[in-house]
Amino acid sequence: MSYVIAQKRFKMQAGQAIQYVFRVAAILAAICVTYASLRPAVSMPSVTHFDKLMHLMAYTVLGGLFMLGWRASGWQKVAAAVVALGIIIEITQGVMGAGRTGSLLDALANTAGVAIGVTAALTLLRVVKQD
Repeated sequence: MSYVIAQKRFKMQAGQAIQYVFRVAAILAAICVTYASLRPAVSMPSVTHFDKLMHLMAYTVLGGLFMLGWRASGWQKVAAAVVALGIIIEITQGVMGAGRTGSLLDALANTAGVAIGVTAALTLLRVVKQD
């Protein structure tokens, strides 16, 4: 086996290992966000729209991690799946009680976060690919 072939094989295996790490991180982050979103309500800081910022940040991370973990699926499918997660959580909050309420503004903040995270991940992938 030539050195060039061995080097390509190593890069491919390393890329698959990194993608696996992103997949595990994405799933763990989704579990944490789901738990935090569905547990009984806790008091939040009294900053106007602080919860929208929290939604935006959480879904930015989710969008980015899922994009890096499942980039071969295409950004549209990844974004749709993470947005669907956010919508399902908001609907669940609306029907479960426990001091939680579903919110269209929260769903919009989630969607904006997904857009930011997916865009950032795609930009990172383009930059890395150029090197």
